[in-house]
Amino acid sequence: MSERIVIIGGGVIGSCIAYYLTLRGASVILIEKTAIAAAASGKAGGFLAYDWNDSGPLKDLSRKSYTLHAELATDMGVAYGYRKLDTLSMATCDAGVKYKKSPSIKTPFPEWVTGTVLGCSSIGTSATTAQVHPGLFSHALIKESEKRGLQVIIGNVETILLSDDASEDIIGVRVQGQEDISCGKVVLALGPWTNKAREWLPADKANSIPQIAAIKAHSIVLRPTAPITPHALFLAYETEEGKHEEPEVYPRPDGTIYMCGAAELDAALPDDASLVRPSEGKCESIYRMAQTLYGKVAGEVEKSQACFLPESHKGHPYIGKVMTI
Repeated sequence: MSERIVIIGGGVIGSCIAYYLTLRGASVILIEKTAIAAAASGKAGGFLAYDWNDSGPLKDLSRKSYTLHAELATDMGVAYGYRKLDTLSMATCDAGVKYKKSPSIKTPFPEWVTGTVLGCSSIGTSATTAQVHPGLFSHALIKESEKRGLQVIIGNVETILLSDDASEDIIGVRVQGQEDISCGKVVLALGPWTNKAREWLPADKANSIPQIAAIKAHSIVLRPTAPITPHALFLAYETEEGKHEEPEVYPRPDGTIYMCGAAELDAALPDDASLVRPSEGKCESIYRMAQTLYGKVAGEVEKSQACFLPESHKGHPYIGKVMTI
């Protein structure tokens, strides 16, 4: 590959694309507005499942992704939080909730779960589920790619440059305050900020960029007071107020517990990932559930954070050429 390729977006998708393009000998520049893994790629849970999409069109992609993660963990030889683990579905509740049905415990649950458990079943084993720290993973990919010539530019894209002739081919990218970057191809890896790319193109081209919605998610990172076994937990949690929450719990190899939930569908997406802040009370609500579930083992909160997750119209990823460019 001799033609330069510009990737816009330094999250896990952009980092992976850079890794595999440079592996094939491509000349690649990655442009990121804020920092590598500044958004969801630095604040998400990093859960991986082999066969959870088998009933839909993403079956082959999901299985290939899961297999590639296992291969990369071996090939790169870098500790970025990858490991296989068991996964449980659990029903639980606040201490004051009165429940009528008898508990249905089909699978033993971890000893560090000391709260009320109304149901527990296995939904994944170390053969089919795993985890990775997406922020550490993204940085590891970038570091390996830089060894093969990747150039990372932190800057604000202003325009995607097109040729003046009838072909209107891509010829470069303009970054605020820098010289124009010549290239023959541009890859958009912007997650929930994909809609921003419409501003970089002429009006007749802009509508080819797919519309991506943004869902705000909250999470905390705990430092527990006792060792935690590698069990990912998908919870159905009922509060004393009768609310039904669906937090997810991912113990990490570094001894911390990542716990997320409290999604917001109508939160405004800021222009910059560095401006994302947790909404009032959301992280506190997750911590309260953690204390109910783990008791004193929950320990202290090391991080309270929020991020925006991308969501397409049909819930499937957009992969491929933008039709009119």
